[in-house]
Amino acid sequence: MTTESLRVAGGADTSGTITVALPRTGVPDHPRGDGPARWTRGTSGALLALAVAQSVVVLDLDVPVLRAAVGLLTVLVLPTWVLHGRASWPTDSAVARCAYAFGASFLGVMIVGLAVNTAGPAVGVDRPLTPAVLGLTWLFLDAALLLWRRHVPLLEPDRAREVVRRAWAAPAEPAQVLALAALPMAVLGAIRLNNGAGGAVAITAHVLVVAAYAVLLCRRGAPGRDLRVLYLAALSLLLATSLRGWGITGHDVQAEHGVYTLTADAQHWSMDLLQNAYTACLSITILPVVLAEATGLSGTVWFKIGFQVVFALVPVLAYLVFRRFVARRLALVAAAFVIAFPTFHVDMPYLVRQEIAFLFLVLLLLAATDRAMPAKRRRVLVVVLGLGVVLSHYATTYLLLMALGAGLLLLGLTTLVVRPGRSTRDGGALVLLRPTVLVLLAGSSLLWTGPATGTGGHPLTVAQEAIEALLGDEEGETAGSNDRRFLLFAGREDSAEDRLARFVDETMEAREAYPRRLALFKDPGPTLTEPEIVDPEEAPHGPVGEVLDAVGVDPGTVVVGLRGASAVLLQVMLLAGLWWLARAAVRRRRGTEPTDAEGGDGRPPVPGVSTEVACVLLGVMAALGLVAVVPSLSVEYGVLRAFLQSLLFVAPAAAVGLWWLLSRLGRERSGWMVVVPVALLAALTSAGTALVGGGPAKLALANAGTYHERYIVEDSDVAAVQRLERLPDDSGPLPKVLTPTNHGVRLALAGVPREEIHGRTFPTLLNVGSYLFADSRLTADREDTLFLDGDRVTYRYPLRRIDQRMHLVYSAGDSRIYR
Repeated sequence: MTTESLRVAGGADTSGTITVALPRTGVPDHPRGDGPARWTRGTSGALLALAVAQSVVVLDLDVPVLRAAVGLLTVLVLPTWVLHGRASWPTDSAVARCAYAFGASFLGVMIVGLAVNTAGPAVGVDRPLTPAVLGLTWLFLDAALLLWRRHVPLLEPDRAREVVRRAWAAPAEPAQVLALAALPMAVLGAIRLNNGAGGAVAITAHVLVVAAYAVLLCRRGAPGRDLRVLYLAALSLLLATSLRGWGITGHDVQAEHGVYTLTADAQHWSMDLLQNAYTACLSITILPVVLAEATGLSGTVWFKIGFQVVFALVPVLAYLVFRRFVARRLALVAAAFVIAFPTFHVDMPYLVRQEIAFLFLVLLLLAATDRAMPAKRRRVLVVVLGLGVVLSHYATTYLLLMALGAGLLLLGLTTLVVRPGRSTRDGGALVLLRPTVLVLLAGSSLLWTGPATGTGGHPLTVAQEAIEALLGDEEGETAGSNDRRFLLFAGREDSAEDRLARFVDETMEAREAYPRRLALFKDPGPTLTEPEIVDPEEAPHGPVGEVLDAVGVDPGTVVVGLRGASAVLLQVMLLAGLWWLARAAVRRRRGTEPTDAEGGDGRPPVPGVSTEVACVLLGVMAALGLVAVVPSLSVEYGVLRAFLQSLLFVAPAAAVGLWWLLSRLGRERSGWMVVVPVALLAALTSAGTALVGGGPAKLALANAGTYHERYIVEDSDVAAVQRLERLPDDSGPLPKVLTPTNHGVRLALAGVPREEIHGRTFPTLLNVGSYLFADSRLTADREDTLFLDGDRVTYRYPLRRIDQRMHLVYSAGDSRIYR
């Protein structure tokens, strides 16, 4: 403990000071006369132990448990521990200090891995990403960290004993017990579903998550408890989805794991392996390769479990950011909005590159809002952590730059409007909207997508299409993602029939560029060009749904209505919160506080928002609006993913909006501030709606629905893929294999050249001479799915016509190969 002077806040006379005892943050000062730390037996012992442990990695010893423990310890745990204890983090939060240390260590895995990957071939090592090279690299790095600032102790025995004593004596607290019980139930529920059992256990896990959150909102504040419950709740929902299927299951994650496999097999990262934007994301290439080689755990384990354990930190860190602006209960409500949003727990486990980018994004926000840290230090951290976003995911980077660019423009306009000399309650120097920060982030993005990887062409094309759309040039304009239907003021919705009709017209135009003799169906009629649209399979009815069905009410309609109403309510709360913040800012500028600025705990929910923060929030909303309005952006970057990214900034505004709306309706805030977010959490996670049943089935809760049918792979399909690789290729200039798009990556990894794989099986695109892979779903259900303008369209497949025109060359289970 140290003694510092603090100026008294409030009142007309602020010249007095009081002396209080405060814990020192960062690295403690030491007398200058101490000199450099001496070499001790403890130092020698620590280095010897490190060398012995790291030899397990260097020698590539396959020792269960020990290899994984050593790899994690040396690559992540030890660097985090040393940086937490010895680096200077002038912050007022021990959790934030630990988060910065972990973020630096995690970013270091990518940057050091990239450095080793680049330097290896220069010194004659063609496969630099091997256990031996990586083990020696981290041996020297860890040794250097242990020798760095040795005068600062890493472990205080008294403090360690106190932590153990308090953990042992901690009582069984209801919210933590419920959240802790949800985690194994989620894992067990996914395993049972994978084995063909029912979804009762998985539904129970979701119900426990909602119950834990309800208890948390009802009890008094305890920072450690809040963070633990948030983490366990988020991890339970993520694992419930990521553990479905025994292999890599999902949409983007199949391609992500594919580029990881290319890098892992070559033990060297290069854009020459596959010139694609996925390959440029070090979060799914170098990062998992380093972690897999160091720990001996497979890439499948890291993608399905390891990265979910890391991503579950995002709502926890977001809560820390929210807590700096709003009261505890409002911060919990804001965090609930992030976790409840369907993209978080339904799609993010299949978007690993974006998961890692979001981790660095929320760490960036944590550093930018850390008022205990000097502005210059915060800017440096923002740029460094922003580099993690750039290296991890292109779309997250572009949306961040769009938001900050719009915020900077608004800040400039505000400067012109506000009279000189009048206070804008900035509360300090600019950080996120500092022009140099934005220039450095944009410059690093341009360098990485340009000279470094050569993947910057596509974003420029998308930007050009966006500008043309804004200027009213509709020629060639895409229809836009139907996810926009969940957003207010987002334009019209195209039906599946309209999208399929446009796609068929495009296929007929494409046929004209090739000789007629190559087409399998020379004159396709309405049966082939106007197939039946198939609605997604609904979830099985729950006990409440059975009752509703008995009285003539469709459970599916009820579920869809609840989810739609939840989406509308969330947006209304967000708009109301932004309105309240704008009105409060105007009143403060006039010198009067808002009359309703009193929270549920008797304090203002927002103690004061700076001009920079207000401009950032509005800039984020402007970027989200652009994605929602411009069709090409809605397809390329995803409306719902953009909304989730925006929630990391604006979720507190939605919580304030709920608080303000309740006050306008004359409701008792304390009760409804629990009921509303818990109801949203129950509806959007399907914990409550699963008891009703009907509506689109969720993969984490049932063996049904579009995701289950499209991404759960049967053993017969795997065998058919392997057989296709061995079949002779005499198709000439035509592709060897025509396959459903979700099997394209599997065929490439099995050894079929990528240029010999065509990912369209629509009848008008079939040609003679190629193999047609009819997977188990297409054969058994007679259904196929197209991904059109960002949306999935399922249609009835004319398999009987295929049987009449093509020869069956292979059949196993429900999987077939035609020619």
